[in-house]
Amino acid sequence: MSAIASPKNGMVLPDDDGTVTLVYHRDFYGSPDDIWSWLTEYDKLAQWIGQIEGVAGPGATVTFRSTTDRVGEGVEPRAEMIHIDVCRPPNRLALDWVIPGIPLARIEVDVVAVNRGTILRLQHEMVDETRAVKIGAGWHYLLDRLDAAHEARALPTWDGYVEALAPVYGRLTGR
Repeated sequence: MSAIASPKNGMVLPDDDGTVTLVYHRDFYGSPDDIWSWLTEYDKLAQWIGQIEGVAGPGATVTFRSTTDRVGEGVEPRAEMIHIDVCRPPNRLALDWVIPGIPLARIEVDVVAVNRGTILRLQHEMVDETRAVKIGAGWHYLLDRLDAAHEARALPTWDGYVEALAPVYGRLTGR
């Protein structure tokens, strides 16, 4: 079975400083420990989002390199730095993601048990409103990849995500 039926589109919440916060809720069959493993175990992360170099833990900074098809074929993925502020297995992860040339990304993930599964809540704060459509589609794509990897299905490809979701996230930002 794939994700339990729930709205997959994220929410775009305006902040007082002119930025927005993107919020996603995804429901999964599986325990919080199972879903947590897909967020923290290096071999599982590599299946849906990217490779981690370094030792992860609270207060640590690791290097991230994307393994998705968003990185062009034959192109070396750029090194991005992730500073882990909070890591409370299996329920809470908070980090600062530093991507060259892009403002700091504050990411918070909560993993919560529900009746027959787990809810993953991802929040990306401090998103420039002009970038919300592309970043919104990006997280939508990555969470679709997580769902597919978790369920051992074929991974979706990036091609077409922005075009398909631009009307959704554009409407949510008023653009």
